[in-house]
Amino acid sequence: MEYKNTKTPEELMQYMDENIKYGFVSNEGKIYQDANSEEWQRDWETKCIVQDGDGLIKTGYGTCWDQVELERKWFQEHNYDFKTYYTEFNCQGIQTSSHTFLIYEKNNKYYWFEHAFQPVRGIHESNSEDELINNVHKNMAMYENFTDEQRKEFVNDMTTVEYQAPKENCSVQEFRYNLPINSKEAFK
Repeated sequence: MEYKNTKTPEELMQYMDENIKYGFVSNEGKIYQDANSEEWQRDWETKCIVQDGDGLIKTGYGTCWDQVELERKWFQEHNYDFKTYYTEFNCQGIQTSSHTFLIYEKNNKYYWFEHAFQPVRGIHESNSEDELINNVHKNMAMYENFTDEQRKEFVNDMTTVEYQAPKENCSVQEFRYNLPINSKEAFK
């Protein structure tokens, strides 16, 4: 399936399943595919770029940050009401990853469109955005190496903000710098 032939969110998911893999692209054009490698860990902060949707279509590799930009492109082109979110654990002492995701509305229902977070890949339906955001938090906690007590703390101490499209091919630092993370109105 080609991107231009996708007409529904389900077809976009199928396109992404067939064409998009988890990885990142460096500012030198190198593709990193192994998130557990020493090379990934060394180069992520200094070399990773956040691709826009067209860039991801070309390379076929992206993190959740890139994949949400492809989703943003598609949902804009198809005139959906949607929001993109960035979430992270905001307690000191525990290293965790961040995540970005998209929620769209259709027929008075809300849907979490998830491709990058492979264990929960799919389109998840709910009656509210807040319920979907809470589900993202719970799922993130399930895949961290936590005790049950830490898992509860993790879910309760997540910071989630809505954000707009980043500058094309921005760095990790530029992406984070432009998040509305310091705005209390932006927290969910």
